[in-house]
Order: sequence, then C-alpha cells, then structure tokens
Amino acid sequence: MWQCLRNRNLGGYKFLRQHPIGGYIVDFYCHAKRLIVEIDGGIHKRQDVREKDGYRQKFLENNEYKVIRCKNSEVKKSLEDVLERLLKELEE
Repeated sequence: MWQCLRNRNLGGYKFLRQHPIGGYIVDFYCHAKRLIVEIDGGIHKRQDVREKDGYRQKFLENNEYKVIRCKNSEVKKSLEDVLERLLKELEE
C-alpha cells in the first residue's frame, strides 16, 4: 500500500507516512485533500484502544480532516479494493 501512495500512483496525490498531526501520528496523510488513512490491526479491537481511536477521530474531524479507517486484514485480503475506496475519496 505504501509503495502505491509514496509513488503517487493513487490519483497523482502525494502521501506522507507516519505524519504528526496535533499530537497524533497518523499512518498516511494527503495534505492536498486533508485525508488521513489509518490501518487498524488486531489491537484496535480492545475496548481501551477503541476509546482512544474515538477521541482521536473526533479531534481530527473537528479540525477538518477526513479520516478513512481500514482493517489490516482488509488490506491483506484485497489491496486493490482498499486502494479503489481511497481513490474515490480523493476524487470527491
């Protein structure tokens, strides 16, 4: 996934990886669209982590970022489907 985003192979948009925003480190960030992509692994099923994710999501959305969350399993199962979903978000 990072290779596609890094090389601008997704709609020509540049993404940054592990980018700091407001005290948080986001997985992937496209400045041109204020789009954040988070990849959630198994730890995100834990209640305490889900609560932190919720606070983080609200903070980012309140600061006019769009946050797309994907499960790690989704990326592994069908990277093409995840990239297609992200491309649709970029084109809006």
